[in-house]
Amino acid sequence: MLSTAHAMADEMSSGSRTAVALTKSIINKSYEMSESQVFAEGSKAQGICYTSEEHRASVQAFLDRMKEAQQ
Repeated sequence: MLSTAHAMADEMSSGSRTAVALTKSIINKSYEMSESQVFAEGSKAQGICYTSEEHRASVQAFLDRMKEAQQ
């Protein structure tokens, strides 16, 4: 079970710092919020992530890999 937690932590830490920070913030506040409030916060966080430089760079890297694969 601990190895599973380590694997999950490794996977999460390799992702977007913005996404991880927003997720941690929502989780920390979730005990004081209703389910609908948690979902609303998640929606806001998603909007922030989609407009971040990290997201743009990830999309560009994906498109570059797809272009290379087609050649």
